[in-house]
Amino acid sequence: MHVHTTGPNEPQGSRRDSKNSVFASHYDTGRITYCSGTNPVSPRLNQRSINRYRQIESESGISFFNPVGFIAIGTKDSEFIRVTEKCLDQFKIEAEILDSNQLTDKFPYLTIPSNYVGIYQPEKAGYIDIRRCVQAQIKVAQLQGCIRIAEIVESIVENKDGKLKISTETGRYITADKIVLATGAFTKCKDLMASWNRKLDLDVRRETTVKLQVNAKGLQDLSTMPSLIYADATEPRHVCYILPPIKYNDDGVYYLKIGHGLHYSKKIDPENLVQWYHGSGDPDAETSLKQILKKLIPHDYFTASKCDSCAIARTPHRSPMIDKVGNNVTILVGGNGGSAKSCNEIGYIGALNVLHRKWHYDIPASVFQVCYEENESKL
Repeated sequence: MHVHTTGPNEPQGSRRDSKNSVFASHYDTGRITYCSGTNPVSPRLNQRSINRYRQIESESGISFFNPVGFIAIGTKDSEFIRVTEKCLDQFKIEAEILDSNQLTDKFPYLTIPSNYVGIYQPEKAGYIDIRRCVQAQIKVAQLQGCIRIAEIVESIVENKDGKLKISTETGRYITADKIVLATGAFTKCKDLMASWNRKLDLDVRRETTVKLQVNAKGLQDLSTMPSLIYADATEPRHVCYILPPIKYNDDGVYYLKIGHGLHYSKKIDPENLVQWYHGSGDPDAETSLKQILKKLIPHDYFTASKCDSCAIARTPHRSPMIDKVGNNVTILVGGNGGSAKSCNEIGYIGALNVLHRKWHYDIPASVFQVCYEENESKL
């Protein structure tokens, strides 16, 4: 069996000047990772992926996991904290529950209201360099004979004999017996499922992140900072995730990254995605994120800032779609905005789906079922 992976390289230079027709979501150095989750599925995917990080690093020679820990912060009686506590018990995840005083004692740069608590996961949590994670996964695949084709797929056609003909934007043709379609938020930008007359029910959302340059004092004080999620129950705009200072470029500058919750996650049509990726995000979201950061970390740690755009693909059931279309195509899309941490396990399930005619995983297939627009049924 011969395996190929096909997809474009990261654009060189500014993404805003790129002529690419699609982009990936892994052009980033800091992605939050932790074992817990807010539904019964994600903790298992998270744990299984995190448990494999070190093995992938060892096999590839590429490091990407930074286990700085993770805190979930919210009001004591909030749904967010209640669900997180339930998850800790159900999946036996090591954590400490800290009141506001304990939080500020342990992390003195934080300012936390008295009615808030923090759930601190010190192990198997922190952040991953998702760019290097993808490089490591590709390297491990190549060591096992996988061939990398750095091109953008334009179309897929199923021939009468069941073979799949893949054409790229450069005019290259590839013939395959089976395909895994893992195309992220740009899935609907190319009509890759025309042969099956199906359109996936994917809710594509535009997202905004803000990176703030950290000065020397901030680097010193935030040197042990974990990743965190802060959920303000009274103000939907003030739900956010924050990553500790990280070097995102080769310029030696450290940035603290903050991103928003669902309030600023806006639906976007496929034809507008490339333009969104050429832009600098939502200025209203940027203003709100800076306000919440000033509230949480009210210190003179930050100098310049820059805003960026990205996108996520949400599924109706809020789990990835991992399912067959016909006999030879496996759909693997819909990260729902939080699947970077569990990407390895999601890919593993997709591989099992290719290799076996029947479902071959310990979570039911219905959890990952493909969803079509207009209540179309599965072929």
